Amino acid sequence: MRTIELLQLESSWYNGATNQIVLMFMVRDAIKIALSDDDEIIFLDICVFTKHKFFGMLLHIHKSKIHRAKVTEANLNYVGSITIDEDLMDAATLYEGEKVQVVNNNNGERFETYVIKGERGSGMICLNGAAARRAVVGDVVIIISYALMTPEEARVYKAVAVFPDENNKLK
Repeated sequence: MRTIELLQLESSWYNGATNQIVLMFMVRDAIKIALSDDDEIIFLDICVFTKHKFFGMLLHIHKSKIHRAKVTEANLNYVGSITIDEDLMDAATLYEGEKVQVVNNNNGERFETYVIKGERGSGMICLNGAAARRAVVGDVVIIISYALMTPEEARVYKAVAVFPDENNKLK
């Protein structure tokens, strides 16, 4: 029997077709899914099976991006994150607290952080905390979000791409 450390419950749902409760946990930077099945809990990685059938597979799919935004601030003494103008967040379907990947076109750095809502209409793209060491004001970045989807959902999903102007305003 394998023991795993449950770090955070991410989401849960009820599958009426199989009469199962499905729980999704973050476990040491990997996603585990637990299925209740006749009072047993079965933990698996992204592919999910029960004793009776294949339940499904979840893929990390590109959900949205803000393409070629300029860094307007870098605040080393703030708790880590990226602050994004709320207009840009709305256009890119980003949510406060959502995990994003930031790619710096100027130096090739890639890192993950979470989104904080910035002042609407400000054009703000501010790297906070340790992320502030990964870019300087004026660097061009791409901010990418991903979503877990079934293969069926992924086939029809259309990612959102936002192309702000040189002042990080919507065109």
